[in-house]
Amino acid sequence: MESPFEAGRTASPESLAIEMATAPLPYLEGALDNPSLKPDHLLVLLKNRAVTAPLIQRICRRASWLKSYEAK
Repeated sequence: MESPFEAGRTASPESLAIEMATAPLPYLEGALDNPSLKPDHLLVLLKNRAVTAPLIQRICRRASWLKSYEAK
């Protein structure tokens, strides 16, 4: 059985869309390394109660994620 981090890192775009709203922090951290992560997924991730300040800082360091007006 894979860890939540690995599950987030390897999830399909469809799984990301379903899981992001309620996923635990390790899943969210892994999802940030997922090449399937899209701006819409990122917006849902940012609304998750498990999000921490370090996770938001990590997102802010990636200019490509901040191209979306909603994410800014």
